[in-house]
Amino acid sequence: MSNGYLLEIDDRDAGLLIREGKSYAFVAVSGAFQALNGKMFANVSDAERAARRLARHNALRRAA
Repeated sequence: MSNGYLLEIDDRDAGLLIREGKSYAFVAVSGAFQALNGKMFANVSDAERAARRLARHNALRRAA
C-alpha cells in the first residue's frame, strides 16, 4: 500500500493524500481545494468524493 497519492479532479492536480496511520491527510496543491487542506480522510475514496463535491460547489459559485 502506498504512503501517498496525487489526487486529480477533472485533469487538475487537487491535492496530495499523505498516509498518517490508518488515515490520509489532504494537502492542497491548488487554491481551488484549499478548503480541504489539513482534513483527514479514512480512505482515498472519501477524499476524492470530498474534492469532487468541492469542485462542483466552486463551479456553481463561478456560474452564479
